[in-house]
Amino acid sequence: MSAQGTATPQSPFAFLRPAELDTICSSSGFQILRTYLATTLPVDFCAEHAYDSSEMQLTWLLHRDILHAMIMPVVELYKEASTLAAAALCSQRPDELEVAYRGEARFAFLWLQCFITEEEDWCHTRGCPACNTLQTLATELTIRGAITAALLSGKDASVPDTPSSETESEAEDQPSLPDFTIVLGSLEQAMDNDPFWGPGYYAQTLARSKRLMAGIQELMSQCQVLESLVSSAPPSPSANGLGRGHAVDMLRPHGDTSKEMKLKKGAVARRQAKLKDEQGAMIMRMALQTWSAVHLSQRQRSRLKAAIKQDGRVGRKRTCTT
Repeated sequence: MSAQGTATPQSPFAFLRPAELDTICSSSGFQILRTYLATTLPVDFCAEHAYDSSEMQLTWLLHRDILHAMIMPVVELYKEASTLAAAALCSQRPDELEVAYRGEARFAFLWLQCFITEEEDWCHTRGCPACNTLQTLATELTIRGAITAALLSGKDASVPDTPSSETESEAEDQPSLPDFTIVLGSLEQAMDNDPFWGPGYYAQTLARSKRLMAGIQELMSQCQVLESLVSSAPPSPSANGLGRGHAVDMLRPHGDTSKEMKLKKGAVARRQAKLKDEQGAMIMRMALQTWSAVHLSQRQRSRLKAAIKQDGRVGRKRTCTT
């Protein structure tokens, strides 16, 4: 349901103090991102906001860029988690990918899957910058997504026991996005002043967002484990790179790559390599299925088996309201 009312809706970032805006805008990573967005995202104001003053339109663009900087790391995390799950399970079906994760990580993956599917344009900040920014307060999904993204950007939200190859000095030299937890005060005030949400709702959403943040952190940890499993598996014949029977380009002067040379193995060697790949894929699938199954209670397994016997397939009702 939309957060529209008799009062004119306000941007969720309208209550940022000047010092907070300066902190965000002075971030080198945010400046780089804004330069990139200025060349890749079209500035296409809708009929309602096309007549806003130039100053107001610049404010809308700034708020859209803040929103983009907050949300896109979460979107990219979901894409990476989906890619790893698909590789581990040898499946491209979206309704099967959750099996690669367990516990709170599975809850977070399902929530992100539902959220990003339903709010795709908002997650990618497409369309009118003003409308996209105002959409933040339109649904409980977008509010929780914004709060969770802000919490994840904080210094205290790092994944525990995560090895890093960079020293602290090297990390400081890299451009990074700012800590967006400073926008939470503005979000709270915007919700309190909103004619639909009103005072008190922010606290409820914050509690749910903290649980979701913990689940996403666990998802990140399990992604690291899954990545090591996937990277140690035998390469698939269809994987990118040089495979058996693939053509090797013979580089010629002036970039002419029209000539190719085939490298082939004998029939016995090809058969042995194929069996090795199939064995590795089977072991990987069995490991992932076992990993998932051991985290089901006996009652859940019994209900699942009964449902399978009843009609041959189990449907899952997906919800994002937990």
